[in-house]
Amino acid sequence: MTNPYVPILVMMGIAALMAVGGLAASAVIGPKTYNRAKLEAYECGIMPTPTRWGTGASTSSTTSWR
Repeated sequence: MTNPYVPILVMMGIAALMAVGGLAASAVIGPKTYNRAKLEAYECGIMPTPTRWGTGASTSSTTSWR
């Protein structure tokens, strides 16, 4: 008598192998270097400006924790 869960376990094993294989393939095939423009924050085509913590809409009385 065979276990009725064997086909499910086989399918889970195949799915796990495909997931690990996809991650391994992307590590091997993917780009190894990154340029500076891709590592910067995106702000709709303008140069990013530094801001202080605590400024902006998050400090208004309707969104702040009291």
